[in-house]
Amino acid sequence: MSRTISELDVRTALADVEHRTWILRKSIWDYIKLTSNQIQNLPVNGEYNLDQKRLNSETDRELENILLNAKQWYKAISRTAIPRDKRKAIKAVLDTDLQQTIECLRDMREHWEQTRRYFENSELQIPEAQTNVRWFKQKYPNANPWSSGMSVGIGYYIAGPEVLNLHNLLVEADRVDSIMQSS
Repeated sequence: MSRTISELDVRTALADVEHRTWILRKSIWDYIKLTSNQIQNLPVNGEYNLDQKRLNSETDRELENILLNAKQWYKAISRTAIPRDKRKAIKAVLDTDLQQTIECLRDMREHWEQTRRYFENSELQIPEAQTNVRWFKQKYPNANPWSSGMSVGIGYYIAGPEVLNLHNLLVEADRVDSIMQSS
């Protein structure tokens, strides 16, 4: 049984997309700022002091916020209360690989106690239940979901420049935002 979509449902869905887009962008820019601070404060002798360790933890927190905010953003932009023409236009500009990669990374990091060992020891047999680990290792055999950084010419990334380039996610958010702003 389908429910009739009210004007309130539509307004709420459109406001949710706007809100989730702002949150996603903010978390990406906060991560970039923290990563830049990390780069500027690298240890000279290889030993991290307490402030550097805390900065690393803050940066990792923001990285996980990006993955969670991206998941919520994808959920918001796929709501049925969004007018059909906008949903169709959004679907046309979305990179489904990017969405799947984000979902996979978010899930593996959420369940780090179960998944990290398969990246630390390549000899371990991956159980059937670990579908995200399998998918990730097949798609990105040399990547580490717990890595992140910045590379000149490539920009900021999560799990490797070929895995989740944050510029690509910002571009996708800009495209969706443009669609949402159009009449």
